[in-house]
Amino acid sequence: MKIILRFALFLFFAAACDNTAPPPSGNTSGISALQQVAETPAPVQTLRGMYKNGGNGARWYDCASGKTYLVIDETNTLATLYRAACQPAPCPGESVYGVAQGRVSPTGTAGAASGSDGTLRISRVDTLAPKTLFNTCAPYDFWCSGTEPFWGMLISETDGGFFLKTMGDERGRTFPWSAPVQNGTTWAYTSSDPASGESLRVRVRREPCSDGMSERQYGYSVEIQLGDQTLRGCAVRMGDALSRE
Repeated sequence: MKIILRFALFLFFAAACDNTAPPPSGNTSGISALQQVAETPAPVQTLRGMYKNGGNGARWYDCASGKTYLVIDETNTLATLYRAACQPAPCPGESVYGVAQGRVSPTGTAGAASGSDGTLRISRVDTLAPKTLFNTCAPYDFWCSGTEPFWGMLISETDGGFFLKTMGDERGRTFPWSAPVQNGTTWAYTSSDPASGESLRVRVRREPCSDGMSERQYGYSVEIQLGDQTLRGCAVRMGDALSRE
């Protein structure tokens, strides 16, 4: 009897100490499932927004979410399409309107430090066109234009500056953003080109304005002093209703 008891105890402890037995079938840890979720690519979606390629790299401002993404161009066509969309008189760092398909993913620490909300891998470009009053969704301060000579200027803190296009010489210039001094119904901006030192002064005043070429009525007038040149015209403030005619 003692021999039988000792043999039974020996078998018990041997089984308890044996770590080579195979685990039960099935996924009990959940690690493989997590890995599968992490490796599943984000779905392809269609995004409408504003694209630009400047000193901070290629970026996309998404109209639906208001988020900004770093762009990876899998089509190898964005650079060419962007240059074409900025014509005539391209301004360094300006944004254009786009519709594209791609996948959005988190950026990580480096991306967060750069001020982006994720990375957009663009796999198809449907539209890339000049930005206008009627297709832009990114916030702006004033959109200005004038005739004799024809010119246009976007004033945008979101885009980071003043973007002036003069059509006569097909020249585009970008001036760094500076906050206005507001006095009642007048906004006064000053800036200068860091490279050339060319100075820019802009005064926007709330008053009725006509462009002299259409029946459209504007709520603001604008005067631009660029070196020894003066440009005058009308302006639209973000949120103002404006007809296309």
